[in-house]
Amino acid sequence: MIGFKMNEIMVGAHRFEGGDAELPMLFHLTWGRKSLREYCSPSSPDFLKAEAKGIITVEGLVHKAECEGSLHLLYFTGSKVRYELAFEDGQGRAYEYVGEKVNIRPWNLHKSHTTCYGTITECGTGRVVSKSVVHFPLRELLTFMKSFRLVFSDEWGRERTPGPGPEGPGGGPYKVLGSKEAEILAAMAGAIIPRGGESFRLGAADLEEKWLPRTDYVLSKMPLLTRSGFRLNLHILNRLLPFLFLKRRSQLTGLDEFERTRLFKMIESSAFPGPLAVLLTKILVFPAFYGLPEAKEAIGYEERFPNPRFEGLKD
Repeated sequence: MIGFKMNEIMVGAHRFEGGDAELPMLFHLTWGRKSLREYCSPSSPDFLKAEAKGIITVEGLVHKAECEGSLHLLYFTGSKVRYELAFEDGQGRAYEYVGEKVNIRPWNLHKSHTTCYGTITECGTGRVVSKSVVHFPLRELLTFMKSFRLVFSDEWGRERTPGPGPEGPGGGPYKVLGSKEAEILAAMAGAIIPRGGESFRLGAADLEEKWLPRTDYVLSKMPLLTRSGFRLNLHILNRLLPFLFLKRRSQLTGLDEFERTRLFKMIESSAFPGPLAVLLTKILVFPAFYGLPEAKEAIGYEERFPNPRFEGLKD
């Protein structure tokens, strides 16, 4: 089953009921659905309704409190978007935030789809605590669009809640790669660049923490469809390669290092799609790995025109 997730941030101000002062407020969410098919199906009772989880700050009430709920795109029934988020303060009191982007029309999206009017109520009493207006910062539009990623059912629950700054999918250590995709790529790289050779003892596994962020950086600069294709192929190859070449139903990441190395030796001399899998891995791994100072030193590579101030790709 394939789902999706995206990251979104809304920033603005709130005013306590009966008060005059405007105070800062923001929430940063990861939202999506485990089944993309159900999300997009008009016959589904939760058509265009996504699960949402993240953090919320309401100055004077909570600071970076965990929240969860839903985000419902009610374009066709109410011309609006509705947020419902539950959270607790430091004393364990429960609150609910309900916010709506209203009067959404094709000609006013720049305002209607970036402005959310909300109310916070105390769950135990129903008392209105605060009213707010928050906005989606247009400067975050590219980051928002780039945050879209496909999520397979076996990794849906393993993604972390995002913090308030730019982070990887679900708040992980990478901008583009999910934790499972990083694991798959590391397994493939370790098979193509194994450790312990006579003249080159370093392997991809030895420097994994350094080259993986570089690969992730390169992917983040690719068009959305290109990097989505790379990521989808990683999941397919993880299951397909052991079945095709070893006649085993286990995943590539479930094999030990020796088995993976043996598998890729078989793949390199095989017909399609084996060489394509090797080429995919080399494209994603070789520039990031062999550009590291440790790898250059291990193979005795000396740059003809070295630039000591250039340290390679940044995270």
